[in-house]
Amino acid sequence: MTTNYGSILTISIPWPEKALWINRRAGHNYHLSTAAKDAQMTATSIAVIEAMRDQYDAAGILRPDLERRSLEMVVTTHKINKAPFDLDNLLGALKYAQDGICSMLRVNDAQIDKVTVIRGSVDKRNPHVVIEIGARLAQ
Repeated sequence: MTTNYGSILTISIPWPEKALWINRRAGHNYHLSTAAKDAQMTATSIAVIEAMRDQYDAAGILRPDLERRSLEMVVTTHKINKAPFDLDNLLGALKYAQDGICSMLRVNDAQIDKVTVIRGSVDKRNPHVVIEIGARLAQ
């Protein structure tokens, strides 16, 4: 997180399925299956619920109020190998995860003003992506 943002959520999700990578071969577009979208959304929603369990008050209202705050998303990749990949395709493959996170936070993904992608270490046993969401600190 940059200095103007405070971290509110960090989750780890599995490396995106191949079906979620839009331009995965020689520039040809592939249609995403509904099952792939649903699986990614479900996994993300579960991860967010687990990560945020103690951030809800007794009435089920999320703390802090994020509806009008600028958000930052930091994505750190932990691939199975060092093979190169397109960052724009990664962000496209994470669209459904981002939608699930924003839905659980009760915010519009248009509030994400800054996205940073970091190529992290190789993880041959558990390729994954760590997504951190931060909110702009009050001035």
